[in-house]
Order: sequence, then structure tokens, then C-alpha cells
Amino acid sequence: MKLIPDSAVRPSYSRRVDFVGDRLNADYSLSCLQCGAQMSIAAQQFIERWWGKWEKDFNSEEVAALLENFDVSTTSGKSHDGGLPVFLRAACQACQADHIVYAGVQETSTSYYAVWVHGVAMAIA
Repeated sequence: MKLIPDSAVRPSYSRRVDFVGDRLNADYSLSCLQCGAQMSIAAQQFIERWWGKWEKDFNSEEVAALLENFDVSTTSGKSHDGGLPVFLRAACQACQADHIVYAGVQETSTSYYAVWVHGVAMAIA
């Protein structure tokens, strides 16, 4: 899988948190990197795929490519914010371009989460 990154959303150790709460009833909005159409991903999806559940959506080569391309530590297994990495696949409704969104998720207290979106890229098969 080849990734074409969005230069506006790149991994950072000092990024501000995007979502905080026990029920994340918000969407992460982004523009399609191919056609510019607006896309959105429910923030709750990042929590639902936390603790490695996201890995079921990708084959082993894709997992390795995602960790490398987004510079996620394979030693610590942590995202740039110190939480656990989550990768979601999202297709543009207008042109069907495949996008990958990388976030870090931390459970800051029991069932209370913080989500940092660290990267967006368009995936090319």
C-alpha cells in the first residue's frame, strides 16, 4: 500500500487533543485528497477500534506500512501522544478514494477518552 499524506495533518508530539469524553458524539471532518469533497468519521469509531482492534481491518503488510509511514514506534507501540495508535479506513462518497486516518487514543480515566488525530493519507493500491 502506497500512502499519499495530507501535508496539513502530520504526526506531532505536541498536537492538541481533538476529542475528549466518555461518549464521543462528534465527527472528525476532512477533505478528500483526490476530489476535495467533505468527509467525516464518527470520533467514537476510534475508541471502538482501540487496543489493536483496528489491525483486523488491514493485512500484516498494510499494518507494517502504516506504522512506518506514520512514524509510529514499533518498540513502544505507542502513538505520538503516548496513547495507543488507531488507524481507520474511510472511502470518499464522491469518488471512492481510500483514505487512512491515524489517531492516538488514551483512556484518561475509567471510560473517559482523549483522541488525537495525527495523520491523514490517501491509500493507493
